[in-house]
Amino acid sequence: MTRKKKVFIAVTVVLLIAAVVFLVPRLLVYLSVKNLTMVDNPPAVNFTEYDADFTCGTVKVENGLYSMEIPSDFTKTDRASDKGSFYQRVNGDFKENIFMSETIGESFNLSDPELYDDADSPKGISPEKIVEWFEILGHGAPDSTYDTLRMISLLTRDDYSFLNLKKGTAFAAIALMKEVEFSMENTYIYEREDICGFINMSDYADKETGAKGVYVIFEFFDTSSLDNSYIIALKTASEQDIYAAINSVKIIK
Repeated sequence: MTRKKKVFIAVTVVLLIAAVVFLVPRLLVYLSVKNLTMVDNPPAVNFTEYDADFTCGTVKVENGLYSMEIPSDFTKTDRASDKGSFYQRVNGDFKENIFMSETIGESFNLSDPELYDDADSPKGISPEKIVEWFEILGHGAPDSTYDTLRMISLLTRDDYSFLNLKKGTAFAAIALMKEVEFSMENTYIYEREDICGFINMSDYADKETGAKGVYVIFEFFDTSSLDNSYIIALKTASEQDIYAAINSVKIIK
């Protein structure tokens, strides 16, 4: 074997090893995210309708965790359960609903080391290092459930990097979460002094009449306790009434 052939073979082997070490994990990450869809939607935007008011008279309702104002012609239904209370009214051809959940959401804080206790992490990769990968995405640190969800809501396809394996891996993890956590058409980041959260909104059509309205899931937090959330679901013909109801929410201390 000539010297040139030996050099050629040696270089080829080095290149093949480099390709395996460099490309394979990146290809696996790429394949895991290429068919995801929610990262192709616009990112969450800041809510601005804090001055929205009701189009009708209201009544205050509460469940021991929080209170809110709702239109006075909504009536509590027998669908109430230990998971929450249902209120309903018929508005023309549209059957409107409000559900006040009495379940407190579990912590989803990606900076909590306990979250990784049962994970079989590669040697040398600590929870602190993984959190640093998430920060590379540029949407803040996942220091609480709220901050984690905010980061997920802001993620877009543009945040993906094939060359940067750490960033690409963090993107894959957050993108998979976005498929579950933010699967509705529009997301608004809601922030005021006492409450912060997310308004997730989609267009909605009444199954029986075809009348159109909006469906909203409002997941919110006490700004002094950002790890456990509350949820209110609303289906109404009026976006204004939904915004007004959300603006009226007060957490019971």
